[in-house]
Amino acid sequence: MKISTAQWDEWFLAPVTDAVSAESELSGIVACMNKQTVGTEVRISSSRLWVYRRFRRLWPCVRWSGEADLSEILRVQSRKVAVVLPQSLYKTILTKRHRRDFIRWAWARGVFGCAGSVYNPKRGYYCIMRFHDASVARNMSELLEGSEITFSARDKENVRELTIRDLQQIMRFCYFMGMSALAQTLEKRAIMRGSRDLANKQANCDSANIRRSVETSRQHVAMIDFLRRLDVKLIPEKLIPLARARLENPEATLSDLGDLLRPQVSKSTVKYRLKKLLAIAEEAGFDPSKQP
Repeated sequence: MKISTAQWDEWFLAPVTDAVSAESELSGIVACMNKQTVGTEVRISSSRLWVYRRFRRLWPCVRWSGEADLSEILRVQSRKVAVVLPQSLYKTILTKRHRRDFIRWAWARGVFGCAGSVYNPKRGYYCIMRFHDASVARNMSELLEGSEITFSARDKENVRELTIRDLQQIMRFCYFMGMSALAQTLEKRAIMRGSRDLANKQANCDSANIRRSVETSRQHVAMIDFLRRLDVKLIPEKLIPLARARLENPEATLSDLGDLLRPQVSKSTVKYRLKKLLAIAEEAGFDPSKQP
């Protein structure tokens, strides 16, 4: 099953356990839908049809359902679907997050379903959420930061993008939202992909390349140990994370070292920084040719 199919099946079919979680999730969905005010009503819509399927599952469980009949507020016209709410009800739904009976991660699940997705390109995984409303983006950023989930943010064409690139962080995000099946699927696929990549690497690498990589790594470790023994302050503060990553991962390639750093950097950047460390070490008396 594709990741795209797996995540939306689980999101749509997630059990609705109680009114509070249903209201919190619905508040997240509504906050991310496109909004158009017409008189005393607010028309909200989304290009994601599964959002309406989830909306229909949640609506009978919320305490607001008595204020509007779903068959009347759900409009389907010319392949377009929308929900039309009285302004007062729309405001009540949005302000749910300011009440004491509010569940943050149920809200996040609603936001994710309307504005986010997990992707699996050829190399690595990433989760991206796009927000047209700056306040919703800010609330999600605060939630991620408070949960110690690492992410990056950027503004692109009046849209605020939040991106989680580390697989372990994406899995934590999924677990917190109650999407454990997706997290487990990602982990299994990552293991299979890692095993396949390793097999391909072993098949395609000849002994000379492997020996050269080992010798280079050994030189890096010797160079860093030399600086640490001489005077650890010789290592510039900006290069300390790279030095630590190399010592802890002597078998890692330059690309792997770049992926381990936060923020991540390219292979060429890692190579450049290691050259700077080598220049500092040689100036202090390090001789690469005399290393065992």
